[in-house]
Amino acid sequence: MPSCVIQVHVRVMVKIIKRIPFDLCDPVGILFYGSIYALVHQALEEALPQIGISWQEWFNSDQGAPVRRVECDYYRPMKGNEVFDIEINFVNPTDSSITVHYLIKKENVTYCEVKVIKVFVDRKTMTKTKMPSKYKAIFG
Repeated sequence: MPSCVIQVHVRVMVKIIKRIPFDLCDPVGILFYGSIYALVHQALEEALPQIGISWQEWFNSDQGAPVRRVECDYYRPMKGNEVFDIEINFVNPTDSSITVHYLIKKENVTYCEVKVIKVFVDRKTMTKTKMPSKYKAIFG
């Protein structure tokens, strides 16, 4: 059971189902600790169209949203070939950032929690910019 609970105001939530592939596991057969970031990024790519943001808009526009900070708590080992629900919550929007909160669960038991803060930047100058108005409308 998680030792602390992060309370956030959730406006947008998406659930993605993912299987842990062998290539993300360590020799013991559990998800390698650093692979969680690849897994949640894959889930993000699947979630964006479900909330009205196309791949083209998110990844090929004049603005980008690189990662500013990540946090991860592992509560139970995730074994290769197991299937998990990844609940993706887009929370705490500001003028220039969004927090993406991931809960990785199986049968309503939380195995891992990841928080990623993304900051919007101008791709040419790599300076912080305001979140696009379309995203503001989606994320609240």
